[in-house]
Amino acid sequence: MTAVKHHTRDAGPGPSTGPGTDPGRNQERHHLFFGLFQVLLLLGLAALQAVLLLSGAIHLYMAPKMQTFVIFSTTAFVLMALHGLWTLLAPGAGAAARCGCSHDHEPSPAGKIAMVVLFGLVLTAGFFLPHQVLDSRVAEKKGISLSRSAAPSVFGSSRETRLPPEDHLFFQEEIPWDSAQAWDVPSSGTGLGEEQARLREELGIWYDRDLYQELSEELLDRDVLRITDDDFLDSMLIISAYLDRFQGRRVEFAGFVYHDGTMAENELAVARIAITCCLADAMVYGLLVHTDEPLPSNDTWVRVHGRIAATRFMEEDIPLILAERLETIPAPDQPYVYPRLYSSYVFEDGS
Repeated sequence: MTAVKHHTRDAGPGPSTGPGTDPGRNQERHHLFFGLFQVLLLLGLAALQAVLLLSGAIHLYMAPKMQTFVIFSTTAFVLMALHGLWTLLAPGAGAAARCGCSHDHEPSPAGKIAMVVLFGLVLTAGFFLPHQVLDSRVAEKKGISLSRSAAPSVFGSSRETRLPPEDHLFFQEEIPWDSAQAWDVPSSGTGLGEEQARLREELGIWYDRDLYQELSEELLDRDVLRITDDDFLDSMLIISAYLDRFQGRRVEFAGFVYHDGTMAENELAVARIAITCCLADAMVYGLLVHTDEPLPSNDTWVRVHGRIAATRFMEEDIPLILAERLETIPAPDQPYVYPRLYSSYVFEDGS
């Protein structure tokens, strides 16, 4: 019997395990790329806010008092980006920064796509779209205040002089309060008591007796009221409170034109947009103007020269400016106004 010889072949090399297909190395490379992308996002946000701050365009989006928080967040973005870069590139830093658990803390593929789209839209809009200034469309949606503060009265609808209700924030926060403000303010020979009570009713805890007495006396001493951006809101409230005493006086002020169906054909509001924090709390304040000239279109900036009168509007006595002249002016670089009555308590410097 012939023996059968079995021939065996040496096993060749197995499937390739080169670096291009190593799952561990692929995952590490993916983690590095995604980490660098996050660093770039943080640096992009910091750069966007820095551009807004340095160009002054930040004033179109928030009140000047809020710039400190923007500077803080810009610095925080830079520090976070530097820390992220360090954990990616420094030997052993990534492992030291991890929590040590076995879970993967990276977002899912859908989460990564959402992050790219959302932050990409923010950065694209911030760097490439032109800045948009709020205009009369805000008044169309939110309404316009022609005589009163947007802040609701803490004393209720009546003009009775009393303390705020017990459930008001005043009783829940440690807010400085002068008890003398809860009673009639003695006048200094100029009869300010009743009018100051109206201002206090409108402003609530934002009312400062010394500030508004001084402003009121200063305005009452003027033959011509030239209202500036700095005192637009305060002047409007004071004129409304002392309407009987201001009637007949000359006044000059500037703002944009707003006219709607509730006004007569020869009436318009000349208004400004006030911001206490950011665009989300924007409110429109203005004075009603009567003119014999053709009405400018909405959002035209004008300077009004006229005299103060009174009229009945929405069941309320409000100032009416009898315009002697409407002067068309260019839009100011800073179109918004900011009330001092809020900052006097919220910020320590009171500016």
